[in-house]
Amino acid sequence: MIQELTIRQPLPDLNALLKASASSPFVYSKMKKAAQKIVSLYALEQHFRKIEEPSHFVYVFGEPFANKDPSNVCAGGIKVIEDALQAMGLLPNDNWKWVLSFTSSWQKSLRPFVKLTVSSGS
Repeated sequence: MIQELTIRQPLPDLNALLKASASSPFVYSKMKKAAQKIVSLYALEQHFRKIEEPSHFVYVFGEPFANKDPSNVCAGGIKVIEDALQAMGLLPNDNWKWVLSFTSSWQKSLRPFVKLTVSSGS
């Protein structure tokens, strides 16, 4: 099974998550929960279904500002997305058993977005 999820809002990058974590666990938690809520709303709106078997994850990030490190954009987004899907019960776990692989790419775009494609298989 292949399914897609597109998020058309900015998500925190890794630097933002680390900065929030260093300042206070409460600030980090608030930032992460707000981002997870965004992901959850898009997942509901797009009828993203429960992942029933171990899968491959392909992320494409669109970013309007080329001054951000691509690895920071991708790492923060992946963390937030997978944790949101797990909290919703759509991803049983984000461990090695369920996430067989992930790849990420990025491109400059007018507006931020993340497109996730999940395909089952071993």
